[in-house]
Formats: sequence, structure tokens, C-alpha cells
Amino acid sequence: MATTLTATMRAVAVTPKQPGSARQVELPIPTTARGSALMRVLEVGIDGTDTEINEGLYGEPPPGANFLVIGHEALSVVEAVGEGVSGFTRGDLVVSTVRRPDNCPNCQAGESDMCLFGAYTERGIKGAHGYMGEYYSETPAFMVKIPPALRPFAVLLEPLSIVEKATFQAWKIQERMVWRPARAVVLGAGPIGILGTILLRLRGLEVHVYAKSAPDSLQGRILTELVVEALAREVGGLVLEEERHLHLLRPARHDLAEVAGHAQEGAQHEQAHRDGAHGQRVDEAAPPEAGEGLLEEVREGPQQGHGRRRL
Repeated sequence: MATTLTATMRAVAVTPKQPGSARQVELPIPTTARGSALMRVLEVGIDGTDTEINEGLYGEPPPGANFLVIGHEALSVVEAVGEGVSGFTRGDLVVSTVRRPDNCPNCQAGESDMCLFGAYTERGIKGAHGYMGEYYSETPAFMVKIPPALRPFAVLLEPLSIVEKATFQAWKIQERMVWRPARAVVLGAGPIGILGTILLRLRGLEVHVYAKSAPDSLQGRILTELVVEALAREVGGLVLEEERHLHLLRPARHDLAEVAGHAQEGAQHEQAHRDGAHGQRVDEAAPPEAGEGLLEEVREGPQQGHGRRRL
């Protein structure tokens, strides 16, 4: 039997394509119907996609609605489960996925991030309400159970899935030849850039992060905590905190060619990774002699087409 909660909840919604329309709204708390679970939101991330939706650049409300509840990065806890739900119980931590498939071959094969038809929906972005409310209803097929040990940073799972996909695909593409990258350039120190830096360091690459963020900013502090021994010095108009494997570069005049040259010294193989929300033009960072290097742009938003990874 479905459980109906008559109380209301607060949420943040926009009127799609109307700049600056973000506002608090009051909505009924969803029901716990058969085959679904009622989720209580613990944390929601805000990223460039949410900002661009509020700027009116894109966004699509659910059918029959004139507003869209935003938010697609969320950590939630199961509040109640409906009949027929297995594998989840009250109190479980969950990150819900964002994209819901259409009937294209890739979607039907479980690869909705490679959708061919574009008729998918995305929670908080395209055709479905998101997670920036106190509650939402979800089906188990789109729920990822989170171990309690990951609670402090589980809200980052959605952006991490995008970076993981990009990194995996980069190495997959380069399997066509012998490729042993030694250095990588990351353009931008937003969440995507920081997570990309961590993944590239875990793969053993020397990483050069080029960003507008000052070393004492939140982004700079997060990155410097990744290094054990860092020496700060001025180099050619760049503020450089140099360690063996991680270099933080802040442009004095946005000279990407200089950054690329610095990273390429002594390197025959490299990768350039762009945080689309915060980075500069990725093609400007690739010198003609980059040889077997690889450029990839990692961002969220409709510009990505069907190549985007959505958890």
C-alpha cells in the first residue's frame, strides 16, 4: 500500500530559460508508492550546470510543469520503502543517478551516457525534477548504495563519475598504440579539475594544474594538501608551487603556451584535461609538437552531447 505524507517540503526551483529565476518553492512531500523509495536529502552539490540553468541557458521542466527543481549531485538517506523494494532499507545512504534512458540501443544496453537519440531525461536538468529539495521519490534501479565510511565525500560521486569516464576513455583510445604518459596538464581547479588531478596522480602522472585560483584559495588549499613537500617560488610570471609530481600554476597573464611548454619539458607523452566550468581553451594549451599527447574536455551541460558520463 502506498504511504502518503500530507506535509509539504521546501525545494529550490527555476523557470527554465528565464535568467535569475531560482527561488524557494513549497511542494507536497512525495508518496512512497509500490516499487519506489522515499529519499530524504542530506547534501546537494551546486555546480556550473546549476548556475547555467539559473542563467537561462538551458533546462527543461517535467511534462506538464512550468518549473524545474534543480540539483543533480546529492547524497540522501532512505526514509521509507514501498512494497516490492528489495536491497534497500530505511537508513541506507544513497546517491541517485542523474540520467534516465530512452529507447536507443546504447541506453537499452546500460550505456545511457552514450545516448544516440537524445530523448533521455536528467534529474534537475532535462525533463525531471532534481534533488534540491527536502525529499524525492526514487526507484531502486537508479539508486547507488553508499558505504557509511564514504559518507563525508559521497556527494562528490556524480562529478567523480564524469571524470572517471573521461579518464577511462582517454586510456581506452590510446590502446591503439604504445602509450606511456608521464605528465598531464589540468586546466581549471573547480571540482572537475580537482577530481581529475587526483585521478591522474593515482595513475602515477606528474600533474600541472593551471588555474586562476590563488594558492591560498579553497581550491589551492585542497590541491596543496595533496602534496607532501611543496616549495613556493616565482617562475616566469607564474606562481609555482612545485613538488616532484604536482605543480600548481596561476597565470599572471593567462599565457597557456608558457604553461604547456613548462609541462612538456623532458616529456614525450602528455595529457591535457580541462575542467570546462573553470578552465581555459584546451586547444591553446597543446603545442604543435605534442606528438602522441591527448586532449580531453570534461564539463557538464548540453554542449557535451552524448559523450557525457552521467552517474
